[in-house]
Amino acid sequence: MNNAIVENGLAEKINNGDADIFEEIMDRYAAGLMNFIYSYVRNREEAEDITQEVFFRLWKKREKYQPTAKLSTYLYRIAANLCIDYKRKEARSPLTYSIDEPVQKTDGDVPRELKESGPTPEEIIDNRSERIRVEKALEGLPAKQRMALILRTYENKNYQEIAEILKCSKPSVESLLFRARQNLKQGLNSD
Repeated sequence: MNNAIVENGLAEKINNGDADIFEEIMDRYAAGLMNFIYSYVRNREEAEDITQEVFFRLWKKREKYQPTAKLSTYLYRIAANLCIDYKRKEARSPLTYSIDEPVQKTDGDVPRELKESGPTPEEIIDNRSERIRVEKALEGLPAKQRMALILRTYENKNYQEIAEILKCSKPSVESLLFRARQNLKQGLNSD
């Protein structure tokens, strides 16, 4: 079936407040949005909250939704804006720590049992250290560069989709990605 016809049919059902279509949309897009948001905010609970907020905003403004772009692009644009808002709020709020919870930046744990064919404990630590280095370097990028790089690398979005999500031109996306890769490389080499 033609994707444009499907998108137009979805738009009409969204505008009419069809609850079944919202469930279908959530089933189709929630996992991808969650991964995208998590790779930006680096906090599982916040990513879940922001993902829910994306769908809440679609529902709340359903009468205004017009299919000028693909639905996925529209949802990712909402998610990108919410991620940027989250980072702004996070930058303004003071750091607080709970004495009841361990302070841990990532969700990864070292497995208790290793299979013989699996990586050695040293390899696990090296891989985790490398992942943490990349995450720190990513966090050091300006918001739009980080967003463009995440959309391209982790979400496999093409330049046109990224341009629509970030509300900029395709050449701007190319420039953002070029600068993001340069800055990421520089950040990784400075450690």
